[in-house]
Amino acid sequence: MDTERTNQRWEELARTDPLWGVVSDPARRGNRWDPESFYASGRETVRHTLQRLEDLGLGPVHGPALDFGCGVGRLTWALADHVSEVHGVDASPTMVRLARKHRPDDPRVKFHVVRRPPLPFPGGFFAFILSELTLQHIPPPAARRVIREFLRVLAPDGILVFQEAADPLLPGDGHTLSRRLIHRFKLMLPRPVFDLLRSAHLALRPPETFEMHGVPRATVEAIVRRGGGRLVHVEENRSAGPGWTSYRYFVAGPARDLTGRA
Repeated sequence: MDTERTNQRWEELARTDPLWGVVSDPARRGNRWDPESFYASGRETVRHTLQRLEDLGLGPVHGPALDFGCGVGRLTWALADHVSEVHGVDASPTMVRLARKHRPDDPRVKFHVVRRPPLPFPGGFFAFILSELTLQHIPPPAARRVIREFLRVLAPDGILVFQEAADPLLPGDGHTLSRRLIHRFKLMLPRPVFDLLRSAHLALRPPETFEMHGVPRATVEAIVRRGGGRLVHVEENRSAGPGWTSYRYFVAGPARDLTGRA
């Protein structure tokens, strides 16, 4: 599973501009994120997510919780204010080290370096799983396996919320010029030639750039069904940027009572 290149670039970002690596606001590039504003943005994301769960009849949430792709703990520490136990998982040892330093003496929060699936947790362990801005940077075979792992470690009455890019937009739907050219080459060239050129392009990019991938919505929904989850709600968002469609998926474990859902 080709995750080593992604992990290497993520570790390089962790060493040079970690907060921007997690939330890539162009105005904050070059270590211009104020830590308090950065972590406040995580608290707002978690607040909005928990409110959305309430609106869908899925809340409130309890621990233990998982923050997959935790980076420096922006969402992990915010979740700790709402549940009894939180585990943050990330592929970068440097990100995990920085996450631990934020509040080093809090026993409710544990961080783990996991460079590829499977996740180091028993089946049905988590009551709540959250993943934002992460799967879209993982090659599709690994991302699909991660989603299956989410369903394996989700408690029967648990809740899973994750964001994933789906498909690049067609030319004329907001693509940049470079994405339009990539789309055109993909149509014109034999797939092995296109894949070779794309791999060379990714290898030559500067380390601060992100590799983007997507898993089609229909594929994600099929994985959820096969994994025993119940897809409660899907909403489009803009997390993947203007060149991609992106969705947040709200999934209930198979034993969760949804009879009171709004």
